[in-house]
Amino acid sequence: MLDNLDFTKVILLLVVAMLVVGPQRLPGLIESAARLLRGARDMARTANTQLQQELGVDLDVTDLNPRTFVRKHLLTDDDDEMPCSVRCEMPWEEWTKLPRP
Repeated sequence: MLDNLDFTKVILLLVVAMLVVGPQRLPGLIESAARLLRGARDMARTANTQLQQELGVDLDVTDLNPRTFVRKHLLTDDDDEMPCSVRCEMPWEEWTKLPRP
């Protein structure tokens, strides 16, 4: 979401915020926003730590995708693709052409 936020956009946001909020309340608003972001980051770090402790594996954000988790933690190096119980053998287009009961 904030990947394409460059220096000029940050300056533009600060100027708009100064016009909307006012120069007297802007430092307090920035401090509150920083405190909120710090708290959210701490909560995410704590949740990640708890998941690592309870599951007993090192987790990454990409591990929250079930398919990635299975590939990383359940398949061996010899497996080049997911087992039949995890992936569908038939493409979706063929499934939609099957007669329905």
